[in-house]
Amino acid sequence: MGSTQATQDDTNAIINELRKALDPNYFTYYFNSPVAAVDTDFFTEGGDAGGGFTIDTVDNEPPSRKLFTSGAINEKYYIHGDGKYAKLWDLQSSAYRRVHYITKLKANQSGNDILALFGLFEAGAFPTDYAEPNIDCAQFFIDVDTDANYACRTFDGGEKQTSSGVAVDTAYHKFEIIWSETSIMFLIDDDVVATHATQIPDSPLGLVYLVKAEVAAEKSTDIEYVEVSVE
Repeated sequence: MGSTQATQDDTNAIINELRKALDPNYFTYYFNSPVAAVDTDFFTEGGDAGGGFTIDTVDNEPPSRKLFTSGAINEKYYIHGDGKYAKLWDLQSSAYRRVHYITKLKANQSGNDILALFGLFEAGAFPTDYAEPNIDCAQFFIDVDTDANYACRTFDGGEKQTSSGVAVDTAYHKFEIIWSETSIMFLIDDDVVATHATQIPDSPLGLVYLVKAEVAAEKSTDIEYVEVSVE
């Protein structure tokens, strides 16, 4: 019975993944592709020389991609979801009631010498440097100088920022942002860590990941996957 149930669970998981791949309401991208370069049909990469976005298989997780800086101070590197098949999500089109962003990643350093941001940002204004961008966004960020925890931030004409209460470390976590017209909910490892009812973005948003070094050493995050679904 146990073996039969396990087989059925595996089958259901495969069916679910196929459904997501075929359903226009889902965008799923796994960064464990064996292809050496980032898929430019989906993402644009850029930043300072010496940085990059390469396959990383150093841990026991499925292979992921390492987004990394060079070894120089203040260097940064990013990927933007603005390739040929990139998705943009916009609640104001009245097509959606809710946008649900999920990503799994880890920081490879946890001290106050790494800066990182990831989430949904205003199309046409994607950040190329670490900052608290004054553009429509719903994002997580890492800046231990200002918050020892992963921080949650939204912006729409003004900023709202909340500490998640989850300490920045070097373990993988699942991060989620649930965006509706009246609220934004942030989750880490399936627990709600913040809810914002103001500064809700109303522009088309797309995917951004960025990392920056505050000291003369390589800084990086490993990204396993990103998934966005809409209702």
